[in-house]
Order: sequence, then C-alpha cells, then structure tokens
Amino acid sequence: MMTKYKFVLSILLLILSVSASSVMADELAWSALSQSQKQVLAKLESKWSTLPSNQRSQLLQGANRWLQASPQQRTELQERMRRWQQATPEQRKQLRNKFEQFKQLPPAQKQKMRSAFERFKSLSPEQKSKLRNKWQKLSPEQKKRLKKRMKRRKGN
Repeated sequence: MMTKYKFVLSILLLILSVSASSVMADELAWSALSQSQKQVLAKLESKWSTLPSNQRSQLLQGANRWLQASPQQRTELQERMRRWQQATPEQRKQLRNKFEQFKQLPPAQKQKMRSAFERFKSLSPEQKSKLRNKWQKLSPEQKKRLKKRMKRRKGN
C-alpha cells in the first residue's frame, strides 16, 4: 500500500514539475512579452526561442529594469554596457571575479564600498582623473600600505 502511494505521489510530482516548466516557458515566449519589452529586446527576437529559459529570464529582468530606469540611469547603463563590450575577455573575467568576491562580503562591508563608490561618483571629472592618476603612480607596495591604512581607518 505504501509503495503504491509513493509511486502515485512520484507521478504527481513529475506531472507538476513538467507543467510548471511548461508554464514558465510560455511566460518567456516572445509572444508573451509586452510591446515595451519587445522593443528593448528587439535585437534578440530571431534567436529568442533558442535561448535557454534562464538566459531569457535574465534578459527579461534586465529589460524590465531598463524600462523602469530614469533617463539619467539609462545613460549610465548605456555607458557601462559600452565599456563592457570594449573590455577584453581577460578584463571581463577579472570583473566577474571581483563581482563574485563582492557578493561574498558581509552586508556592512558591501554598504561601505557602495558609499565610497557614490562619493567617488560625486567628484568632478578633474578630481576623478587626479585620483586615478595618483593611484596609478603608486608602487604595488604603496598601494598595499594604503589599502591597509584605509582598512584600519574604516575599522575605527
């Protein structure tokens, strides 16, 4: 009796999982997208159905973020995308690694880094350039010492 119950339950779970993935695939079909989403993703229309569902889902999330972004945010996003496309495969790999490291940080540390980045963004172009040049002129040892000093300062 118990094995029959387990068998029926297994079949029901299988049916549910297949129908759930079918519903998800239908939601990600090109025909199910809104007109606005189709406009944002227009370059992908011809290959949309061949993309894995997780990739379509990520692209759709990106399109939705784009649609909700302000004009200033859209300009910033376009600039980031331009820089990403110009990056070499090695640079992209390094950026992905840095992002993975960032995701592993505790929330408080992430917030400190976001705040520092916001402060940097608020600098004038001249100030940013000066800061970058100053950093680039430091030796690896000087950079290491400065990072240590900054960590100690943040700890206080």
